[in-house]
Amino acid sequence: MLIRYVVGLPSLGILFPIALSITLLATGITIGAALLITIILATTIAQMLLKKIRIMHMPKLALSILMVSIFVFATLVIGVSYGQIAIRSLSIFPVLLLILLSERIVAIQLERKLGETLLIAGTSIGLGIIGFYLLSWKMLQNFIILYPEAIFLLIPFNIIVGRYFGLRITEYFRFKDVKER
Repeated sequence: MLIRYVVGLPSLGILFPIALSITLLATGITIGAALLITIILATTIAQMLLKKIRIMHMPKLALSILMVSIFVFATLVIGVSYGQIAIRSLSIFPVLLLILLSERIVAIQLERKLGETLLIAGTSIGLGIIGFYLLSWKMLQNFIILYPEAIFLLIPFNIIVGRYFGLRITEYFRFKDVKER
């Protein structure tokens, strides 16, 4: 929320970065990043192929997710065959969650231009990676376990951010020529 309202960068909502952070924590940053790159590559290829086909939105989305699933399966097979992924230690639920998260990226790709999609997806993925590092930080984990009531400090923080009506940081750069006049 802070990134959107104060900084001015768009993202795929609140749920996407949180779910991505938890997924990266469950799979590990290396495997999670490989799967994420695969998913982004697959969604881009699917979007380019399906853009030429004139069908309704939901069947197009279903075909995109099918292509993403095939790419993810191929990545897992290649990772296991080269010994990079221990399939026994990898749960299917984080992989499934990554595939479901890809639906949001596909939906954005189908609705917007490539530049907008890259900015939105990049911001969301960046927030997810920051969240991963925050969730892996032992000091923060211990603090939350010892003082669970500290989570209530987020309430006034959200109220303060929600009442912010000033210019976003990106708008200072966007309108710097107007400001100089």
